[in-house]
Amino acid sequence: MSLSSPRFRSDLDAHRGELEGIAYYDVTDRATGSTFRMYEVEYLVARELDGRALDAVATGVVERLGVQTSAEELAQYAAKLGELGFLEQSELAGDVHD
Repeated sequence: MSLSSPRFRSDLDAHRGELEGIAYYDVTDRATGSTFRMYEVEYLVARELDGRALDAVATGVVERLGVQTSAEELAQYAAKLGELGFLEQSELAGDVHD
């Protein structure tokens, strides 16, 4: 299965924190109670996953966040977010286009 236009779930709780000067977000799925800690840039990149094609997301991440990435890297990241249950379910069910 390939995710060409993943969407980060908007119903997740995210709380920003800082530890020794490093910003992070604790992202929690209220339905399951699972929590995952992301560095701030990881969270901001995840928020860019809004259903657009990964090429467009990669361009936006470079322009808005100044983070160099590619569609391939974003696909790997989206796969991890999918494993955590942090992507919209419709994206996991049937998207098989590259």
